[in-house]
Amino acid sequence: MVCVNERIEFDRQFFNQSPVLIGIDEAGRGPLAGPVVVCGASIHKDHFNDIAHLDWIDNINDSKKLSPQKREGLFEKLLELRKQHILDFITCGIDAVTIDRINILAATTQGMIRVIERLFTKNKAEEILIDGNPVKNFPFPHRGIIGGDGKSACIAMASIIAKVTRDRMMTAFDRKYSVYNFAQHKGYGTAAHIQAIRTYGLSPIHRQTFCRKFLA
Repeated sequence: MVCVNERIEFDRQFFNQSPVLIGIDEAGRGPLAGPVVVCGASIHKDHFNDIAHLDWIDNINDSKKLSPQKREGLFEKLLELRKQHILDFITCGIDAVTIDRINILAATTQGMIRVIERLFTKNKAEEILIDGNPVKNFPFPHRGIIGGDGKSACIAMASIIAKVTRDRMMTAFDRKYSVYNFAQHKGYGTAAHIQAIRTYGLSPIHRQTFCRKFLA
């Protein structure tokens, strides 16, 4: 298990080459409904030590390893850092219609490109870390970090922001399409969700290419 000091030190090495580090992660590749949400979190070297010495930074980790309550709390703290101009981040949601049209991998890549373009406008970053393998035919130089959301503090921040942002979107969709109970399962393929699809058919936010087998 990687401890937070190692995650912080993992990121520190990249400031030898670049004044700005961007960590990229996404939430929602696998669900049957809803968008995939990509986040880019950007740290300038002038603020890195401010972040490294926060008393709650030990809790920053892969969002999948955190409870919903802890993710929400950390998300609010990361929002406060952005208000203080210590951290910057951008999110981008790619909807189900686009996912069906171009496939989930291409949709996720599209989201990554959009957040980087928006962060580059502000920071002209030179070092980009993406969770997972390097992305083929990507228009920006980058490093693919396998298990990056557990190794890099910057990617872990992006992981938390993407997950909380998407969860809140799915909770909002639940109010519009209540029969599917999106607030509970967030669009993932639980038994109850699959049964709801078979009973009510698909909503406008369902990924048709993911759900066809449940309607046969």
